[in-house]
Amino acid sequence: MGSGSSIPAIALSEVEAIDIVKKVFTDAKGPLNPDDILKSAKVYLSKPSEESSDAQDPAPKTEAPDVRAVENNVVLDRHGEPLSLDQQRVRKLREIFAELDADNDKRVSKSEFLEKMSPEIGAEEAAALFKRIDENESGQFTVSKLLHFVVIATISLMQEKFKAMDVDGNRQLTEEEFSTFFRQGGNSKKTTARLWNRLDANSNGKVNFKEWKTWAESVLALESVDKTFGDLFAE
Repeated sequence: MGSGSSIPAIALSEVEAIDIVKKVFTDAKGPLNPDDILKSAKVYLSKPSEESSDAQDPAPKTEAPDVRAVENNVVLDRHGEPLSLDQQRVRKLREIFAELDADNDKRVSKSEFLEKMSPEIGAEEAAALFKRIDENESGQFTVSKLLHFVVIATISLMQEKFKAMDVDGNRQLTEEEFSTFFRQGGNSKKTTARLWNRLDANSNGKVNFKEWKTWAESVLALESVDKTFGDLFAE
């Protein structure tokens, strides 16, 4: 059988090998030799699979917060005193609200919102964002409703990042899961270890969602604001 010439090796998985053999024998019109199978294998491997085509557009990766950036983010009030992360969040949201409230009536109407946001993120996305903030469809929202929207967005972000860390899905983070996530996000080994020790206050080697929430809530509240509005109203 065949010409007796040496055949170059091709690395194949078991599934690929089976698919190639099936195709060769299905398409065969006469006796087969190793060269026929080799030729079919080369053609097979030169075509992108459905799996690789899907992989060209991966889902956005959930990223870890930059711990050092958070720790070094010192914002002062008008008296020169540092603001807590919660105070920073409230101040930033009030500034955003003031920019959106064109007529200064303490309410942002849909027309005001779309006029300001559409040039930045597009009319369709701006309308969708307004709908998410204005849950009861009143056609307007107050600063309190904007704050409430960010609280809900922050909870969602906390859950998203916790789930990304919790590889085995047991709702408990191990130090390895935690460290892998934060180190991949660019945090140093020392910084990551310090944060782990802070969250694992009872030193049981695990961090549950409640423990994660104690640190993440304030940090991710600012991140959720930035993800929603970015630097649209930065001076």
